[in-house]
Amino acid sequence: SSIFGSDGYAERCQIGNSGTPARGKKILFSILTFIFVHLNLNMITKASFKKLLEYMAFTFKNNSYSKKINGALLQADFENEKLIYPKGVTIEGDFTLNFSSNENFVVFECVHRLLSLGYKPEHLTLEPKWKLGHGASGGRADIVIRDNEEKVFAIIECKTAGKEFKDAWELGLQYPSQLFSYAQQEGSTKCICLYASDFTDKPEFE
Repeated sequence: SSIFGSDGYAERCQIGNSGTPARGKKILFSILTFIFVHLNLNMITKASFKKLLEYMAFTFKNNSYSKKINGALLQADFENEKLIYPKGVTIEGDFTLNFSSNENFVVFECVHRLLSLGYKPEHLTLEPKWKLGHGASGGRADIVIRDNEEKVFAIIECKTAGKEFKDAWELGLQYPSQLFSYAQQEGSTKCICLYASDFTDKPEFE
């Protein structure tokens, strides 16, 4: 089953068996793209981020947008260009906590969606780090979802819509991506997901 539901967003979803990685373990490889309905823009950027937040019913005050989701406070501080996640979310790096990359807005939107679907802040870890091999400095996923027993359930890698997502998807069809390596290190993993969201002016599938 999918880790994401459908709640009015236009949605494109491809789910298939990834094959058999090392040690014969089969992992569900899910790629889900959520296409937002608004604006004549595609990739979420700093210029379109405010409109996205308004679309998602965030409240604006003192140059900051905020929203409580099941008691969890999610904030975007435009004065300091900071993305502020709810208490309870485990944050293992600070790369996605600012406006420096368009990919960070995708991570923020993805966390908003997960919270809206009922995942608790305590279920989520941002930027967890894993080993990648001998001599490698290691790698980071964007989001990990843990179950009620604190075991890894899903690993999510966020990409900007368009070329970055397409390139990552096509590369993943040819070679096992880093996501497979992360999942092999966490034996409880049920899903790995390459995720992208964009922002358009038409309620249609791409």
